[in-house]
Amino acid sequence: MMIKYIIRLHRILGTVLSILFVMWFLSGLVMIYHHYPSIDSEWLNKQRAAVKHSNILPIDSIIHAIPAEQTDSITQIRLYACGSEPLYQVTTSGGDFILSANNGTLSDSIPSGTLEQNAALLFQNDAVLTEKMLDIDVWLIGVGPQGDHPVHHYICPRSIDGRELYLSSRTGEPLQYTDSDSRLWAWLGPIPHWIYITWLRSSGRQPWTDVVLWLSGIGTIMVLLGIIIGIRSWVIGCKRRKKYGTPYVKPLFRWHHLGGMLFGLFVLTWIFSGYMSLEKVPEWMVPVSKQHNIQDEMRGCFLNAKQYAVSDSAILAAYPGTKTITWTAFDGKPVLKVQTADSLYLVDAADSLMRPFVVNTNVCEAWMKNVCQQDAAVKATLLSDYDNYYINLKTPPPLPVVKVEVDDADESAYYINPSTLDCRYYNNNQRMRVWLYKGLHCFSHSWFAKHDTLHLSLLWLFMIGGTMVSITGLVLGYKHYTKRRKSKKNAKVELTTYQIHNHNKE
Repeated sequence: MMIKYIIRLHRILGTVLSILFVMWFLSGLVMIYHHYPSIDSEWLNKQRAAVKHSNILPIDSIIHAIPAEQTDSITQIRLYACGSEPLYQVTTSGGDFILSANNGTLSDSIPSGTLEQNAALLFQNDAVLTEKMLDIDVWLIGVGPQGDHPVHHYICPRSIDGRELYLSSRTGEPLQYTDSDSRLWAWLGPIPHWIYITWLRSSGRQPWTDVVLWLSGIGTIMVLLGIIIGIRSWVIGCKRRKKYGTPYVKPLFRWHHLGGMLFGLFVLTWIFSGYMSLEKVPEWMVPVSKQHNIQDEMRGCFLNAKQYAVSDSAILAAYPGTKTITWTAFDGKPVLKVQTADSLYLVDAADSLMRPFVVNTNVCEAWMKNVCQQDAAVKATLLSDYDNYYINLKTPPPLPVVKVEVDDADESAYYINPSTLDCRYYNNNQRMRVWLYKGLHCFSHSWFAKHDTLHLSLLWLFMIGGTMVSITGLVLGYKHYTKRRKSKKNAKVELTTYQIHNHNKE
């Protein structure tokens, strides 16, 4: 009796969700090769204006322009150019402040003329302002322009590839860059795959998250029911026919059943892993003993401008064509990140010698021992190959990387890029999520990094299999309910004819 309700529920959910499943699988195939548009850092570093060192105030003379209660909580300072205008961006625990590097005045918004100049420079061509946006559009979903409104939307009328650019009116920095090619592939891939509906995301992230979680969660239940039905049908068919094979005779039923038996487990784990892309592993399953703020741990303290013995003017003179300078710290030691068009340099700012800031296993191990402030064992190793957590099969992260392992309750592991000081952190809970999300969804494994052809072949095989199961399920559901509607209609006509016939007899 229970199987009757399982079949009915699977049929109802499958008919409704199969359209969504087909869209997810087909757009997933596109996403193997094409991403949602984003600002490419290499492109930005080449296109943006270099900072001119004339008339730039040193940082210690502009700090007083920030509210006094924020000067002791500075986490980062950055010097960059918006068009030809040099600007400081001072980040504190209370927010960001934009100041003119020429006179130190606070800026609430960048003048329109400066923004247009910056857009033309980034385009390397003419720029035309189309609108000043007070809300997001489909290309700003996920970019998160918080406090950047109005966002200035520019097009490049002389370009043949339909380039468009979005600039923050607060910082002057680009938020998004697209062209006709990236927009086309986004409409075929990421936008339908992630259900990027503008009106849904304009209300904030949570409503969209809830919708995706409910759809993928119900979809997981639907697929699980289908697997139960498929196994039961297979067993019953084998007992009756005394041989292995699907008991269904009609082609659509056979294809749906065989497809479900072959690819059902993949469809189940794929939809579930899509759910896990937006959900954390509950701590009752994998406990987390301590929450970490990685950037605070790496800095070691808030920044103090007086600790930096190297001036920005000296950096600009020593590194011609500098695009940005970032004041940061590592383990309490002052560090400058100097970005040129082609390279990023780490400079030890503890004295005026401008020596490279060297990050190696010894430095990282000493840093972690300072962070732990306990007897937990710390081990730092230099990785020249990827492991299962420091990996991205689409855009491989840079190597080598320093891996710092801590013998604590969470089995913490830090991956530090010695060239940029970028850091990734994983504990047991996050490692479990990697397997439940990326491991199941896109077969993210270090072994596949060395076998790209096999990885792509498996993705294509399983995605096509999932598409076939979804399409046959959609057609079967449509035919079933169409047939039921016709039967009800015919039954109603027969009843009416019967009533009329009896009425005439009377």
